[in-house]
Amino acid sequence: MQRLLSQAKHIDQWNKRIQRILPGPIAAHCQVTNVTEDKLVIQVNSPAWASKLRLFIPKLEKTIIVNGLQSVELKVAIPAPAYNAIKEIPTPRSPLSSEASNTIIQTAETINDKNLREALLRLAAQSNKTR
Repeated sequence: MQRLLSQAKHIDQWNKRIQRILPGPIAAHCQVTNVTEDKLVIQVNSPAWASKLRLFIPKLEKTIIVNGLQSVELKVAIPAPAYNAIKEIPTPRSPLSSEASNTIIQTAETINDKNLREALLRLAAQSNKTR
């Protein structure tokens, strides 16, 4: 039990350090979730905030190296939706027009990349199936 409390205090101390280093908007979306002998794990609540946080990794690494750690690891955890969240009803897709389908086929014929060409042809074929 003492070890668990010690680890929780250690994580809390790191959380406070990180909160002081990061700008307010980013800090509000970051949480230290683990500290090991050589790694600091920071969890963010969306991929967008993870991208913004990555810009500050060099600054964070300077701080953690001074404090004896070697690296920062980012984990993205998207919060679960609220229990009473309303499910959106997907709107039906509009079919492509014949003109759009033909344009896609013409474009696909000029593409050298095999995977892209095949994907475009599949897309054009799907538009013909919806008619």
